[in-house]
Amino acid sequence: MKRPVTIPKWVKRYPAVPNAAQFKQLETKVIDRYLAKEYNRLLSRYNAIYRFNWIKHNDRKVIDLDHTWKQYMKPYTGQLYLLKSKINTRVFAKCMGLLPDSNNNITPWNKDTRMAFQSVSVLEQLLLDLPSNGDLQLTGVGVRLGKGAMEGVSEIEPLLEEAQNRYKDLDYNKLLSIAKQGQKGVGAGGESRQAAKLFLERLAKQNIMHPSTTTDGQWLLFSRDREEEPPIP
Repeated sequence: MKRPVTIPKWVKRYPAVPNAAQFKQLETKVIDRYLAKEYNRLLSRYNAIYRFNWIKHNDRKVIDLDHTWKQYMKPYTGQLYLLKSKINTRVFAKCMGLLPDSNNNITPWNKDTRMAFQSVSVLEQLLLDLPSNGDLQLTGVGVRLGKGAMEGVSEIEPLLEEAQNRYKDLDYNKLLSIAKQGQKGVGAGGESRQAAKLFLERLAKQNIMHPSTTTDGQWLLFSRDREEEPPIP
């Protein structure tokens, strides 16, 4: 007489017919873990990040986003590490300790945000003068604080505190005036302070003027106003 087949308990935990919702949830978790690992690797390897968004076109022209992104960044091959496709804003924001819908950080994000990474030794090497090509625009910049930070970064926060103590709200002219103070002569604060002032001046010219730090204090972020964010075409 044959003995009855005993079904292992772990088999009983799963339904005979796969549940589409549960499968999708599992798939999302696996992808999120993979992306989080990759994003954290990049954030630990590089000390500067650049965020780009698409400019809205009234004629609603259709473009190949991945191809346009690749062509736009082609001149900077070797200087910047590019993510080939749009970033998962939810996972990336979590890796940085940010909330995508918060006003006080490098976000808000739109539906197709592009990111590039760089590692430099001094602030002057940052690529802050990237021109718009009519489709893409630089909308955010982040620099690492503490370990691995580039020279001159430690002077940025004191300058920002000075600006915020002096002005209730920062705008282009106010930030530019802080950046240009003491520009003549290196006496006040040394070369690092001068580099920090030039950094703020370059950001102001791009209208990237709103600073914040991540929750872990590892990154100093600058972004445009929410209403200036160019929506995806």
